[in-house]
Amino acid sequence: MKVTYIHQHFQLPGEDGGSRPYEFARRMAADGHDVTMICGGAKALKTEVEGIRVNRLAVPYRNAMSVPERMVSFARFMVKSSIVAAGTKADVVYASSTPLTVAVPGIVGKVFQRVPMIFEVRDLWPFVPIELGYLRNPLAIRIALTLETMAYRCAHSVVALSPGMKKGVLEVAPQKEVTVIPNACDFEVFDKTPAQRRAFRVQQGWGDDETVVVYAGGFGPTYHLEWVVRLAAAVRDRGIRFVLIGEGRDSQRLRLLAAELGLDVDSVLIGKRSKTEVAGYVAAADLVLSSLHEDPCLEVNSLNKVFDGLAAGRPILVNHEGWLKDAVVEAGAGWQLDRSLDTAVQQLTTIVSDPSGLERAGHRSRELGRARFDRDDLYRTLITVLENTVDA
Repeated sequence: MKVTYIHQHFQLPGEDGGSRPYEFARRMAADGHDVTMICGGAKALKTEVEGIRVNRLAVPYRNAMSVPERMVSFARFMVKSSIVAAGTKADVVYASSTPLTVAVPGIVGKVFQRVPMIFEVRDLWPFVPIELGYLRNPLAIRIALTLETMAYRCAHSVVALSPGMKKGVLEVAPQKEVTVIPNACDFEVFDKTPAQRRAFRVQQGWGDDETVVVYAGGFGPTYHLEWVVRLAAAVRDRGIRFVLIGEGRDSQRLRLLAAELGLDVDSVLIGKRSKTEVAGYVAAADLVLSSLHEDPCLEVNSLNKVFDGLAAGRPILVNHEGWLKDAVVEAGAGWQLDRSLDTAVQQLTTIVSDPSGLERAGHRSRELGRARFDRDDLYRTLITVLENTVDA
């Protein structure tokens, strides 16, 4: 089966960022499928990695970009990738958002190659940007809504990353077949031995008597990291260390806030790291944190940081509602912290004072990841969708 896989933000091994496209594509190639990945990056690159033919187009994108800069990047990738997709032999096109504009090269590939397209919804665009007030121009909203409708209409079926996203798709396209395939746990990367965890903690200078909370993810406004920095400052004298990994539009503002609150900025906000490096931090942590701005439209998110914590067998802290919070708390794999800092400080202090409770939550975290979110299991679901589409 020839698969054209289109994802603007595809990352090669060793690069920072999400690894879902790479992990799925390399499994496709290992199963004997012919996979071409069309993606963007700072420089053009044609290479082959683990059987994946990577065609990286020179379309820079950074999380720290302003909204207008992001729009330009999305438009440039839409045009360039459409040209490539039109000429790439395929049996099926798999177009993965965000951005929503990736639907255009997906449709172009479908039309020129006369093959079906499957559209993957990683975020509910344009619903979320509209709800959060990022997309306000009436004409831009109309164009985005039209593109969303066209993407679903032209797709043979849709893959959604959460039950809430599936619901959002069906509200626009009620008759469309939608399969939920969330982000996943990569146990081979994150599941470390106790000896490996101890060695990493020693390397980082983390004391045996301190509790380490790790956040690894985006630094944009939707993640409410000001709350996290303020919480870190409030518990620093209670033997609790916070480490925030990543970068984005809010990076500089968060660094200024951390300095204002008297935190050691470079030890709290350590910048971006590759997935391999992130795995060391997450596995060695005592708790893994997921933070979101308080808005119902974000509660459908499929947050990589939660799945990484599950894969590492670490207890999960969340400060938000949603399907992932429900899964974690109901399984006894973690706790929800209150939005009130004073209350959150007391909750966190109580949690870390119970080592046996932390250990139980860690075991249940790994069990939850194995039972519901193992990458290999979710890959088998995806490849079945692709093969059934080609055979239809």
